Amino acid sequence: MLRKKFIDFIQFLKSFLKEKYSVSSLENIKGIQFTSREIDVMACLLVIRSNKAIASCLKIEEKTVEHYMRVLRGKINCNSREGIVKFIEKSRKFFLFRQHFQQLLANNPDYHFSMTEVTPEKSFLGNFRLKTLVILCGCLIGLSTLIFINKTYMDTSQTIRSDLLIPTETAFLKRPNLVTQIEKKFNGSQGIQTVALVGIVGMGGVGKTTLARYFGRSQKSSVVWEINAETKDSLINSFKDLAYALAQTKDQKEELDFIQRIQDPAEKGKQILAYVKLRLKEKGPWFLIYDNVETLADIKSYFPHDPEVWGTGKVIMTTRDSNIKNTAFMNPENVIQIEELETSEALRLFSKILYEREPEKLAPEERRKTIQFLEIIPRFPLDVSVAAYYIKNTQLTYEQYLERIAHSSQTFESAQKTLLKETSNYTKTRYGIITSSLEKFIQTNPEFKELLLFICLLDSQNIPKELLGFYDGTSNIDQFLYHLKKYSLTTSESQNTFSLHRSTQALGQAFLLGLLGEADKAKVMGKIIKTTQSFYEKNIKKKAGNIILLIPHLESLIKNLNGMNLQEAQKEIYERDLSHIIGYAHKKCSRNFKLAKAYLTHVYNTNTRHPLPNKVLAMLLKDLGNISAFSTAYDESLVYCQESIKMLEKIPDSEILIAQNLKSMAVAYQHKNNFKEAKHCLESALVKISTIEPKLKIVIESEIYKFLSYIYSITYINKPEAHKAIKYCLKALEILNASTFFSMNPQNPPKEISCKVLGCRAMLGRIYGRLSNYDRALEQFKETEYLTNHSPTRCSYGLERDSVLFGMGEVLLRKGQLREAENNFTESIHMSQKLVGTLDTLRAKIFRAEARIRLNNLNEAYNDCAFVLKVGQRRKNNYHNLLYSTCLYHAAIIKYKQGDMEKSLEHFGDFFKGIRDFCQSFLDEKEFKELGDKKAFVDDSVSVADCLQRSTVVFSVIYGPTHPFVRDYVSENGRRLDIGNTHLS
Repeated sequence: MLRKKFIDFIQFLKSFLKEKYSVSSLENIKGIQFTSREIDVMACLLVIRSNKAIASCLKIEEKTVEHYMRVLRGKINCNSREGIVKFIEKSRKFFLFRQHFQQLLANNPDYHFSMTEVTPEKSFLGNFRLKTLVILCGCLIGLSTLIFINKTYMDTSQTIRSDLLIPTETAFLKRPNLVTQIEKKFNGSQGIQTVALVGIVGMGGVGKTTLARYFGRSQKSSVVWEINAETKDSLINSFKDLAYALAQTKDQKEELDFIQRIQDPAEKGKQILAYVKLRLKEKGPWFLIYDNVETLADIKSYFPHDPEVWGTGKVIMTTRDSNIKNTAFMNPENVIQIEELETSEALRLFSKILYEREPEKLAPEERRKTIQFLEIIPRFPLDVSVAAYYIKNTQLTYEQYLERIAHSSQTFESAQKTLLKETSNYTKTRYGIITSSLEKFIQTNPEFKELLLFICLLDSQNIPKELLGFYDGTSNIDQFLYHLKKYSLTTSESQNTFSLHRSTQALGQAFLLGLLGEADKAKVMGKIIKTTQSFYEKNIKKKAGNIILLIPHLESLIKNLNGMNLQEAQKEIYERDLSHIIGYAHKKCSRNFKLAKAYLTHVYNTNTRHPLPNKVLAMLLKDLGNISAFSTAYDESLVYCQESIKMLEKIPDSEILIAQNLKSMAVAYQHKNNFKEAKHCLESALVKISTIEPKLKIVIESEIYKFLSYIYSITYINKPEAHKAIKYCLKALEILNASTFFSMNPQNPPKEISCKVLGCRAMLGRIYGRLSNYDRALEQFKETEYLTNHSPTRCSYGLERDSVLFGMGEVLLRKGQLREAENNFTESIHMSQKLVGTLDTLRAKIFRAEARIRLNNLNEAYNDCAFVLKVGQRRKNNYHNLLYSTCLYHAAIIKYKQGDMEKSLEHFGDFFKGIRDFCQSFLDEKEFKELGDKKAFVDDSVSVADCLQRSTVVFSVIYGPTHPFVRDYVSENGRRLDIGNTHLS
């Protein structure tokens, strides 16, 4: 029995090591024939658990998968999925199926499966008993086989890799000669090795990127990464992606998160670059691809050149610039000039695509004509592929195809000056291919000409299909999209978007603009702007994701205005209108206030040359004031709002807009910690809208009362005056017609709930929590959760959910449920980071630090404190001033408990300085004087015991001695030392 198992195992290893992967090798297993789709399903079944996930991977219906499952069970004569898997294992083709699955993933890069969809890993050892196998391997095969398998199948899992996508097998041409050249240039050198792949075709297409990726796939380096070096922005973004991939430990991720919070873009870029250098040096050796280098100066500081800084590794640079060999970037001998494909290579690629078979299987006359055709067209991978696909799609003859190219060849020289960005002595491009496609496209429907120009002026990636439907004069978008695919003009397509190849778009733009006169160009651009405005207005309220998708296309339209040769005044107006849309898209959807302000400021600055209507200008000023209030430019905010109010006072029916200005001013004053002025602005806003019909002012009136509630709560915290915060928040709920709990009547849920109701309920819960009314706080949080789960409206509940998690965490902490509190704070932190960034996690980290201290997780607690102290205090009001001082207290307690008395005293010193300023602002004069008389704020104490007692006294005055924070935490910290009697007793 053992001998038979051993012989089977040896036979398996032989077949596994010798047999190469191909689909045909899987078509016949144990005499049973399988179709290609049945093979696909079997390959997926080894890795993916559900039929639904398999359907998604293969882009077929779930019912179709179920059909194939039934067929397979019948063929194999089993009655379960497990039976199919066992059949595959016994066939000894398990790894060939796994390779086939990897190919399926490569063919469908948009598909991603979660770990819950993954079938538990099956051992390739089939039904052999593990113990028997170990004995056999150890005694008879030896450790070398195990080391081989381990090295082959485990090393790659430790490599950090970017997606190196290459064409599918049916459209991929391996170029072994070039691969050998690269290998030779890399061999024998130490340190950083560089190979540049230089194309000689103007718009690329020689296969530089594909070759670099194919070579990169074979590398066993610790890091294999592709960097998009086409522009400075794409280069920086690629380095950000690489930085996140390299951040694998908690400390590394926190370090990177800290860098991301740096406000100065230049400084942030330097720190990310330094971070990547350090991590690469630690991980080395590495392998980097710098793809599509346009401007060498842009990548100079980002290009590895010193092994002492970057560590050791290999670099492939792809560029169109043949002058790279004349620069200091690399040794000229390491530059590889990629020439045209050999005729045999072009024939193989062309035949695989057009005829779906190898050229050896072509008829002699067919083969002769094809070679003759390929001698005429540019023999580069992209051009050969496009020609094959185009002829396959249109059924043109070779002669018809060549005639189309020749017909438009006279335009090449002029197009070359404007479109081609590199020098080359090669005069053939894909220009004729693209223009012949566009000409035939337009012939199918003349109205498509303007629509084609429209998409050529947009960004080439992820063009929303819905956007095209808003273009005036276009009636059949489905037909338009069909012909885009028919003429091979799209590179990818999803349910809602499609993408174009950048060279196709650039060539198409030049060709189509050449068909229009100056007046026609201005007319088309006017229609394009109207289209984007309509798309924006349709999606802004409920489909913010569509607006974010629109932003890069608006930016591309602004960029392309320069190439349209419009009159300067007309160009400025179009740029202003586009900037107006982008600014509001950033303000309302991406929440990028910095960019929103930049674009809207540009609009405002053009007003002197191209005046806006008074009301539009007044609203622009209002929104600039609002943005400035939330981006630390508080004085600027006040100026914008005051100017807007002056204009609106002269415009009828502008009371609500004036009230919005006053609310923004209140925000600015609140950030300046000027409660009095903030309160005055809000009260003035209420007066301004007092005469308006109630149903017309619901939104602004509820917002004003909610913000009144907020400033009372953060100013007075737990003082009696803070109860006004409850009053104002309840008033906001009353205005929103949400005074009662909807959760109390689940049988009759509301048809519509304003998203603002959730915000009010969450805020009311936090206010009750600060006032130690924890039961009421829990009621509000539970109602918020109910609304989140049952509201029929499509609001974004993320921020309210985050607020509930934080508020619940505070209540649980004060009730002594420490572990539950810690979990809530952690979840709140993760959600905040995802939604609004790291800065909004500070308060949750401070409270989590307390929970962790009380759970004796001191190192984790100190990490929270150190993070907050490193970022520094960002908001200036009583509540956040108190939180920041409390963080200093937590840090002092941690170091005291860890026995680091010197560091503890340092933190206590900072604590007493901060808490003194807070108490002077927060406490009444008598309370503050009494603490001063007791020397409670002395910051040069040499005794931790003294600091513990004095901090207990201070917190007792702020919160009261029976508050859970003081009773269960602060006082307990003091009791841990035998303090004895001091001058404070």
